[in-house]
Amino acid sequence: MNWKNIKNDWKAKKSKRFLFDPVQNKTTIVKATNKYKFYPLFISIAVLVLLFAISARAQINPFDIDKNNKEEKAAEKSFQRAMNAYRDGDYWQSSRELVALLDRYPYFSRADEAYFTLGNCLNELGMLEGAAKLYKHIIKKYIYSSYAPQALLGLQRVFYEKGEHSESLKYYKAAMRGNPSREIIDIANYYAGMSYYKLGDYPKSIVIFSDVSNKSPYYDYVLYSLAVSLLRMQRVNQAVEVFDKIFDLPIINDERRRVVNEAHLTLGYLYYELGYYDQAIDQFNMVTPGSDNYPAALLASGWSATQLKEWQRAIKPLTQLFAKYKQDEATQEGLFLLGRCYLKLSRFDEAIAIYDHLINLFQDSSAVITTVKQVNANIEQERKNIEKRQLELLALESKLVDDMNINGIGEKSFSTEQADIMRDIQRERQELETRLRQLDKLASATAIQEQRRNWRAYAEYGKIRASFLKRRQERSQPK
Repeated sequence: MNWKNIKNDWKAKKSKRFLFDPVQNKTTIVKATNKYKFYPLFISIAVLVLLFAISARAQINPFDIDKNNKEEKAAEKSFQRAMNAYRDGDYWQSSRELVALLDRYPYFSRADEAYFTLGNCLNELGMLEGAAKLYKHIIKKYIYSSYAPQALLGLQRVFYEKGEHSESLKYYKAAMRGNPSREIIDIANYYAGMSYYKLGDYPKSIVIFSDVSNKSPYYDYVLYSLAVSLLRMQRVNQAVEVFDKIFDLPIINDERRRVVNEAHLTLGYLYYELGYYDQAIDQFNMVTPGSDNYPAALLASGWSATQLKEWQRAIKPLTQLFAKYKQDEATQEGLFLLGRCYLKLSRFDEAIAIYDHLINLFQDSSAVITTVKQVNANIEQERKNIEKRQLELLALESKLVDDMNINGIGEKSFSTEQADIMRDIQRERQELETRLRQLDKLASATAIQEQRRNWRAYAEYGKIRASFLKRRQERSQPK
C-alpha cells in the first residue's frame, strides 16, 4: 500500500470502504502427519535432517532457539509497558506501544497476546473495524493459540456493538464449538443472549441467560435481561423471582447500583400495570435518590397514589420532582398531575399557580408545528453529514490497520505519523459520536415537544376550571 495515498486520503477526507466477509474467508487447517521407521542404516541421515530442520527454524524464528537474547528481553520490556498502560485504561498509549513492538519484533514469543491486546485497545477506543481485523488475524495465524477463543469472543462483541446480531451469533457458535473456559462461556452467553433478545427470540435468550454462572462479570445485567425476557413471554411469576435475586445482590459498584435501580423501576411499572399500586409505590421508593431513574420513579409514585385516589400522598413525590428536576421531561407531566391533585383537594390557588407555570412553558401549537418541522429537517441533514464522515473514517482506519506489519520481517513499517493519524481518527470519531448523542437528545426533545403541542391548551383549560371552582366555593361560603 502506498503510504502517500493514505496520507492524501486523510487530507482530502475521501476513502472507500473495505468490508470483510468472514463466511468466505474461513481457514481450514489440515494437519499432516508422517510416520518414520528408523533403521540403524539410516540413523546418520535422520540426524542430518533433524539438524537441518533446527537450523532452518533458527533462521525463521530465532526466539525459539534463544529466549534470553537481547531482542526478546527488549520486546518483553516493551510489552510490559503496553500492558501497564492497558491495565490503567490508557488504551491509546497501550496501542502505540503494541504497534511499535509488533513492527520491530514480529517474532516476539508473545505476539499472539500482543495482537489480542491491541485488538482490545482498538475495541475500547471504538475502532471496531481495526479490532475485527486483528481478531481475525489471530484466528488465521495463531489458530492453536490460547487467545484464539478470546479472539472469537472479541469478534462476537464487535459485531454486537455494530448492531449486526446475526453475524455476532455466528462467532458465538464458532467459539462454543471449541473448548472455551467458563469465563469465556459466561461472557459469550451474555452477548449471545442480548443478540437473541434484540432479534426478538426471547425463548432462546432465556435459555442462554439461564446458563450464565453467578461469577460472570455481567451477572447483574444477565439477571435483569433474563427478567425482562420472561416478562416478554408473560411469565410474570418467574420474572418477579429473578428480580428478587437482583435485589439480593450486594452493591459493590455504581454499575451494580444502576442495575438494581432499573430493576426496582421496572418491577414498579409491572405492579402498576397489574393494579397493585401500593406494591408499585414500594418499588419506586427503593430507587436511589439522585440516580438517573429517580425523576421517573417520583412521577410513577405520584401516578400510583392518584390511582388509589390518595391525592395528598401523591403531592409529596410530585412536589419533590418539580423542586429538584425542573428541566427534566418528566416534570411537565408531573406538574399536570400535581395541578389535578390540588383541584381534588380544593386548593385552587395552588392549582392556578401550577397551570400558570405550565402556560408559560408551552408555545402555541401552531408555532410548535413550524419549529418541529425546521428542527427535524436540520437534524436529518446533520445526521447524513456525520454518517458520511464516519464511513470515510472507517475506510481510512481499515487502510491504516492493513498497513501495520502483521506478516513478518520485510513488511511495511508503521510510522509515527501514521500512528498520529490513527489517533486523530479516534478523536474525530469521538467528536462525531458526541454530536450524534446531542442530535439524539435534540430529536427526543423535539418529539416530546410535538407530542405535547396541545398541552398549553390543556393548562389553560385547567386554569379556567380551577378559577371557576374557586369562585363557586367563594359564593357558597356564608357571608
